[in-house]
Amino acid sequence: MDGSTPYRGGDPYENMSDGSKGKGSGKRARAQAIRIDGKEIVEVDISASHLTILHGLLDLPFDTSRDPYDLPGLDRDEVKNWLTTALGASDASMGGPRYTKARVAGIDRYPFLADLPSLGITSHDLAYHEAEIMQLAMADLMDNHGIGFLPVHDALMVAQGNKAVAIEALRGAFKKHFRGTLGKDVVPIPRVN
Repeated sequence: MDGSTPYRGGDPYENMSDGSKGKGSGKRARAQAIRIDGKEIVEVDISASHLTILHGLLDLPFDTSRDPYDLPGLDRDEVKNWLTTALGASDASMGGPRYTKARVAGIDRYPFLADLPSLGITSHDLAYHEAEIMQLAMADLMDNHGIGFLPVHDALMVAQGNKAVAIEALRGAFKKHFRGTLGKDVVPIPRVN
């Protein structure tokens, strides 16, 4: 599905679109079409998942009190796009002059991003850790709570009444992965929406 036509059924749920071009098109389409245990769904999303994971791999605390993409005087989507580009390329200089303001402000808030090429942590590493964390959260929901879900990248769709349990499952998965699997002292607690 290219996102230019409304969802008509049969497409993978991860790629659904309600036909609009704006932010949240996929979430809206999934919310209209999908039910879990006969109930409306909600997506529980890890905000800035790869940035959060990078903090943990570098033994840096992650500040959940602030939106990770909220930088003074800048458009949130612009910052998110630059950060996604930088982390995807493992290089904060990526994106060219279009992202100069976001890059300067982003490196001011997250100084370690200036060293991305030399950190030895690639986008593949971040994706691996994200997948491990999501697997732990899904196992917790199934094994400990008997809750049905569908994964969507760095989010889990659950019945609306199970949102709080899904949030705790994701936070617990970060703890289990960083402390238990990796043996880290600093555990980045994710900002989960």
